[in-house]
Amino acid sequence: MGKISGAVSTYANVDPQIEAIACQKLGLQPDTASTQVVSRDRHAEYVEQLVQK
Repeated sequence: MGKISGAVSTYANVDPQIEAIACQKLGLQPDTASTQVVSRDRHAEYVEQLVQK
């Protein structure tokens, strides 16, 4: 998951298409339910996948 939509996901300073393009280039999905940060659970899942490989 990725997020560049601003502190409370308002897209006040970044167009949603920019976020979509950036996430696509990084192989990520835009986070649909973010606050100031991407959920810790998602980070934990990602790190767990790295450790298992």
